[in-house]
Amino acid sequence: MRWKRIVVKVGTSSLTDVQGILSHEKLQHVVDSLMKFKRETNARIVLVSSGAVGAGLGILGWSRATMTMPEKQAAAAVGQGKLLSLYQTEFDRYDQNIAQILLTRSDLDDRRRYLHVRNTFETLLSHHVIPIVNENDSVSIDEIRLGDNDSLAAHVSLLTEADAMILLTDRDGLYTSDPRKDPHAKRIPLVHRIDEDILMRAGQAGSVSGTGGMKTKLTAAQIVTSAGIEAVIASIQHANHLLELLTNDHFGTRFSSHSPGLGAKRAWLRHSSRSMGRVDVDSGARDALVNKKASLLMPGILHVEGDFETGSVIDVSFKGERIGRGRTNYASRDITLLLDRKSAAQVEVIHRNHLVLFSDERSDSSV
Repeated sequence: MRWKRIVVKVGTSSLTDVQGILSHEKLQHVVDSLMKFKRETNARIVLVSSGAVGAGLGILGWSRATMTMPEKQAAAAVGQGKLLSLYQTEFDRYDQNIAQILLTRSDLDDRRRYLHVRNTFETLLSHHVIPIVNENDSVSIDEIRLGDNDSLAAHVSLLTEADAMILLTDRDGLYTSDPRKDPHAKRIPLVHRIDEDILMRAGQAGSVSGTGGMKTKLTAAQIVTSAGIEAVIASIQHANHLLELLTNDHFGTRFSSHSPGLGAKRAWLRHSSRSMGRVDVDSGARDALVNKKASLLMPGILHVEGDFETGSVIDVSFKGERIGRGRTNYASRDITLLLDRKSAAQVEVIHRNHLVLFSDERSDSSV
């Protein structure tokens, strides 16, 4: 089997009832489906699961419609334990060990923390443990939020170097138009590349309880396919057909991966890291970066923006357009000082091995 490692994301609407309360029956369906797939393929599975807030609402008796943000975080704190307890009960029927991993944006931004998290995943998966991942909603604020679990699933797919990502939702894939409004809408079984036409087909958030919609799912699929990872968007009703979702067009929408992909380090730079500043370059530097696959040298820099330290991730732009992102060998104050001196020193600001160009996402897999 070429799917040795997959990430499955289950959204809030797939785990809760019409009131937004966690449904034990729906959760059991998810577990049964995952274990069926595991028996069929012996694949390592990572489950990205929503539902903590819904579990908390059931315990606290609150209404989702009238919750404040602090109440939502409190509900997540109460519900996360309940959610994991229900998962443990269901996976115990299969003698399957599970683990809980709660992440925030900060865990992905910092390269050292990112690698520590990756090592944790690697150890768990090597021992056939199923990590159950969620954003740490009880402490996340806007500045450190990933925003939705579709994005989280994409980043976890990069982190674990998965072969495929499956997003299970309340809709059976991508359609030519909104099937809730257009009776003639047709499901698109296979997408080779996510372009502007495909993105325009995405509607708004599909459920009251969920934070994402088709647009966030397409964005997540776009991230992972650029890194050589296949993606599927499908209905939770077809969760017991995970293998079929990956191998045929009977259900959902499959998204072909780019081959070769970005590679692990450049995928992190492009999608998971957070830029701390920017350098603007001249045409000579742009040509050297794009056409000659060179490192970024000091003489090609025109301007620096932001306050960042050595080792920070920064954007590289040409005439106001971002052309790449990389880890800098110099702090912003040092680059500014050298620029003020009009130094022509051939010092290396960003080494090619620590740089990703947005134009070569499809072709560069050397890292």
